[in-house]
Amino acid sequence: MAECNSAIRWLTGSLMTGLLLFATSLSAHEQNTAMTTVLFNPRSGNIEVMHQFSLHDAEHGVRRLSLNGSNEVDLHASQSARDAFSNYVSQRFYLSDPNDELLPLTLVGSEVEDNSLWVYQETSIPESLQGLIIRHHVLREIWPEQVNRVNVEQNDSIQTVIFLGDIEQQAVTFD
Repeated sequence: MAECNSAIRWLTGSLMTGLLLFATSLSAHEQNTAMTTVLFNPRSGNIEVMHQFSLHDAEHGVRRLSLNGSNEVDLHASQSARDAFSNYVSQRFYLSDPNDELLPLTLVGSEVEDNSLWVYQETSIPESLQGLIIRHHVLREIWPEQVNRVNVEQNDSIQTVIFLGDIEQQAVTFD
């Protein structure tokens, strides 16, 4: 009887450890975090926007939001899936001046690099821009825990704003 109880405890412990490892590996795939850099490029006269998403999260986003009208969500292989996600990003990320006048962002393109999907946008730097109002809603409608971090690099200064929970917009000001 003692051998049977010992075997049951071992089996139960092994199953619990296996389930814990499985759950950990599943959650390790979803990052629920995106990083965006807003860079003022005086050479080009443009504000350049570079969004970095976990490839896994972007693929889940394409699938869950039915962005490309098909089941094809392999962002490595499918240009149409990358385009669909890029267009979605363009509809969920906004820059405005301090008077809340929208800055028209142009979608430049996207690429897959390692385990990331990069989406690129740009707009001209307005004259006498004193700051930005930023809205970053990408993937937040499907993952409430989604964290979108934005670094604004201007004149050798970096300001960071973070979108999480019910935060709808953030502002940065320039000296």
